[in-house]
Amino acid sequence: SGDVADNNSSVYIGNGYVVYYDIKSSWGNNQNNEIKIKNIGSETISNWALKYDAHGEISGLWNGIAYSSETQYIIKKPGYNYEIQSDQEVNFGYCVTGEGLEISKTFEIVPVSYTHLRAHETSAHL
Repeated sequence: SGDVADNNSSVYIGNGYVVYYDIKSSWGNNQNNEIKIKNIGSETISNWALKYDAHGEISGLWNGIAYSSETQYIIKKPGYNYEIQSDQEVNFGYCVTGEGLEISKTFEIVPVSYTHLRAHETSAHL
């Protein structure tokens, strides 16, 4: 049966990009996850950020910077000039902790200016 891996991984096809979500390990209410974004369009994706519901709290993030509002996360690459060329991929990973963890149904690429707005909004509520 080829469906065994489906609980541990997911492929989301967006407009010009694909998000591969892999659960590397899990224990209790925790998971180690790796996410890859591949550019399947002809245009370079510049200054990107990825928005989705992590269904928990992220810690130990590598290769990314996170902005959050409850379990809604926006993750971008560290630095300024980051882009994904056509047919290239980038990845990041983290530990997520929460009750009833599940894989987000949608992964949306948003402009990075959006992250600053959301981060500001979030910190204003603290």
